[in-house]
This record gives sequence, C-alpha cells and structure tokens, in this order.
Amino acid sequence: MAQDYSRKSSNRSGQKKPAQQKSPLGPFFAGLIIGGLAVQFGPMLLAKKPDSSIKQSAATEGAKVPSLTFTFDDMFKQSEVIISKDELVVDKKAAPDKDSNYLLQIGSFQNKGDAESLRGQVTLLNLSANIETFVDNAGEQWHRVLVGPFANSSKMASAQARLAENRINTLLIKRNIQR
Repeated sequence: MAQDYSRKSSNRSGQKKPAQQKSPLGPFFAGLIIGGLAVQFGPMLLAKKPDSSIKQSAATEGAKVPSLTFTFDDMFKQSEVIISKDELVVDKKAAPDKDSNYLLQIGSFQNKGDAESLRGQVTLLNLSANIETFVDNAGEQWHRVLVGPFANSSKMASAQARLAENRINTLLIKRNIQR
C-alpha cells in the first residue's frame, strides 16, 4: 500500500505555526535615513531670518556712538618715576637669613590618625615630615604636619614641587631660630 505523505504536516499536535519574525533592519534603515535628512536640513528649517527692523535700529544707533580712543599707552609714556638707590628694596631671597628657617605645612588635623597618615604618605616621597601638636585659642588640640626644615630655598622648592606632583598643598612657614 502506497501512502501519500504530501498531505501530512510536520506539526502533528494541531498547533499553529509560529509567525515569522520581521527583520529589525527595515525600521533601523528608515530611522537612519530620517536622521540624516534631519541633520542635513534641520539647521535650515530652524534658522531665524533676520528682522529688518533690527538692522535699521542698529544702524541709527551706530551713528550716535562716538569713536573710541585709548590713551593708556600715551599716558604712561609721559610719566616716569625715578627711584634712588637708597629706596630700592634688596631681594631677601638672595641673602640667606641665618636667624630663621623655613618649613612647609601640608596639613592640620584634629584627629592624630589623619596627621599620621599624611606624614606616612610624605615619608614615602622621601621627605622628612614631623607632627607638631598645639592648642588653639578655643582650647582645641590640633596636629600640624610639617615638612622640613630646609637648608636653602632650592631644596624647599624641590620639596614643594614633589608635593604638588602628588596633589598635596603647601603653606610656607618662616620661623625665627631662638638662640
């Protein structure tokens, strides 16, 4: 007996075939084309046309404005200040001050643990740091983190640069040496 297989469906349970999914490429390309057109022609559609009344009012106001003249350069060319040698201030950085030393304050904390942490960071940068404890006028105890003292200004500048590279702010402190 010959059987006819052409009439039999592969789906024997009687369920409907799943609907074919549409490709998302159609809406994607449509959006791409619409976006491209919006970029191309959008500025032309949104551009405001200049108002002719504004041009006329600006032209009439321009006639009323006087021309500007700057006399700054001329004024200082004519004035000269002469300073005698006695009045000249000597640069204090040129001559070392042997009665004082320089320190860099890098922090001031009420919590001693925070001060110790910052001192440890600076020690890892190969700089000598110490903590100075003091009591302010309100009776609160503070812990200052100080770097130094420095023998000369070049060593101090080098330390400031190294601290700045590591985002540590400094405050220069000059202290008189007590003898």
